[in-house]
Amino acid sequence: FAASETVHVAQSDLFSVAAEVSRLEAERQHLQETRKRLEARLAQLETEQAHWASRGAHLREEAERWADLQEHAGIRMAQAEARHEEAAGRLPELEEALRSAESNAASARRELAQTEQQQRVEETRCSSARRSLEAFSARRARLEQEAVSINGPDPAQLAEREARLASVEELVETLATRQHDLQSAFPLAQQTLKQAVDEERGLQREATELRARRDALVQLQNR
Repeated sequence: FAASETVHVAQSDLFSVAAEVSRLEAERQHLQETRKRLEARLAQLETEQAHWASRGAHLREEAERWADLQEHAGIRMAQAEARHEEAAGRLPELEEALRSAESNAASARRELAQTEQQQRVEETRCSSARRSLEAFSARRARLEQEAVSINGPDPAQLAEREARLASVEELVETLATRQHDLQSAFPLAQQTLKQAVDEERGLQREATELRARRDALVQLQNR
């Protein structure tokens, strides 16, 4: 009976040990699975940490880039404002120069028109004087011929005709000189007009560009 009791106790202890071993094995397996989950989670966290570290570095670079862009934009804005002030300061002077150029061009046009008109008048007077000279010369020749064929020339009448002829010849010479002077001055007047017109057009282009730049800068500042 004692031996049977001993065996029973031993079996009971064996069962207890086996149960404990099973429990410990299950706990070990559970710990291994937990360890694997924790290692996987740790690896995931390390990956996420690396990702967010990279993301943070990228964001810092972006912040630095935007700070540089903002600084450069401020510099460009200051430069644009300086150019705007310069353009605004130059615009009145340029507009005054443009008005002066327009006035010079108008004056040159009037002078050229007057020169052309005076030239036409002088050409008409010169042609008329030449015709008068030719008529006087023909009349003088006819009178001299008639006087010779009759009783000889009348000295007083001949002197008068010669004086009138000399006066007409002098007038023709004066008119021819004035016509030559006008013809010589005409190219200069044309050149002066061309220079005035070119200057006026150049100033108009520059004024238009400055106004456009000023309007663009005003729109940029109003944004």
